Amino acid sequence: MKKHIGVTLVFFKRNKNKFIGIQSSYIFELKPLDLLLNDIDDKAKEITNNFLSGFVFLGISDIYITENLSTYNYLGRTSFFDIKNEDETRKFIISDDEIKEKANKNVKSNLINVGFVYFNRDSEGSNFNSTIIIYTVIDKFFGTKELYEVAESNGFKDKIIRFSIENLRQEDLIFKGISDFYFVKNEGLFEMEGIFDSKEEITDEILSNNQLEVELNKINNDYKYYTVL
Repeated sequence: MKKHIGVTLVFFKRNKNKFIGIQSSYIFELKPLDLLLNDIDDKAKEITNNFLSGFVFLGISDIYITENLSTYNYLGRTSFFDIKNEDETRKFIISDDEIKEKANKNVKSNLINVGFVYFNRDSEGSNFNSTIIIYTVIDKFFGTKELYEVAESNGFKDKIIRFSIENLRQEDLIFKGISDFYFVKNEGLFEMEGIFDSKEEITDEILSNNQLEVELNKINNDYKYYTVL
């Protein structure tokens, strides 16, 4: 069974006296570092040639465990918040109307990133409660009902538990709503863009090959404890 990792690539472009930096995540098959770097270089060239004209690929800022880009797979970007009151999770949630409005936008993309919000009502007591946002991807939108059914399903909760570093339980995860719904840009997930005063501010985020080797070893180690679909 193939294993996958998410890799955050960093691109930059000079614009007069400022620098534009873009971080965007892509999914790759897990391989030894030298082979993985070849795949990443190929993808970076494809991105700068087709989507980010004038940008230069600087390197990698992050790698993490994920499933592949099939519909309703776990995308490996889990956000934990120290929010222990269930009612406070509302501040993350967008309405059905907002989701439908976003879905109706005419965007050239085959993928939509969706963030599911869960309240973790910890069985050990309210002091251990937390709020979690889990990301998945869809290629067609059939309405919010389907999204909610998937998010509330035991099958999707099992994915969260399988890949989480936290000791989560299915019965403690309460689905609250959707936090994000957006079309994937430039084929990249979780894209962030910023304007910087110097190139160094962007390169500070880059991992060295030694650091990548260490992180890759951790991921290979972690995969031993996961049952990957």
